[in-house]
Amino acid sequence: MGLGGDGSIAASLLRGDGTLLVDESRSVTARRLVGDALDPRVAEQDPASSELVSVVADLTAGVGSGADGAAALAIGGILVPQAATAASDAEGAAVRELVGVLDATAGVERVTRTAAGTFWRVVPAEGSVAWARLTAPGEGAEVLGSLPSDARVVDTEVPGSATAREVVLAERADPGWHAWLDGRPLRSVSTSWRQSFELGTEGGRLVVAHRPPARDGWLAVQLIVLGATVLLAVPVRRRRS
Repeated sequence: MGLGGDGSIAASLLRGDGTLLVDESRSVTARRLVGDALDPRVAEQDPASSELVSVVADLTAGVGSGADGAAALAIGGILVPQAATAASDAEGAAVRELVGVLDATAGVERVTRTAAGTFWRVVPAEGSVAWARLTAPGEGAEVLGSLPSDARVVDTEVPGSATAREVVLAERADPGWHAWLDGRPLRSVSTSWRQSFELGTEGGRLVVAHRPPARDGWLAVQLIVLGATVLLAVPVRRRRS
């Protein structure tokens, strides 16, 4: 989170090591365009982006609910870069003001300040920062608990429940997301912009992972090519006449 060129607040979500080269490829950035090929335009903000804008607005205004909103987006930390050495006095003052506001915001705790910038930890008043959660059915329903995850994969045991539940991810809905309970596929349900699955009342081993739709086909092609390569590499003895 930092200042834009016109003095506005600019924010972006980073996962893992941050923005990767594949995130800025033409095939990815082209998804932001709509309209005809001869008259393209940038698409309007979707609900996910709008929610991020709302959370950033609350945080920069010192509203405590901003921390809860950040936790719902699986945002565990906030970084405000230092002002550039050649920055104007006005820009440096604006950065210091932003840092002061975040220092005074409930649910945000300063961790450290380095040459890269100032870093805060998000500590929401309710619940915890979680990428995957168990909720009651329906959009905006009560959060029943968080699920452990690693590298956008859930693999854990969940107990049974007297009431139905849903698994909700802090990810845009995508056909590549799949979930299984004891090996049985779970049905995808519509919950705002988030990817969600119908868990029900049963317990068992829950697995959630992303598999691109074309992945199985490409694996089959690779296996065929590998098999042909191995066969061609096998030495053949010539028969004597």
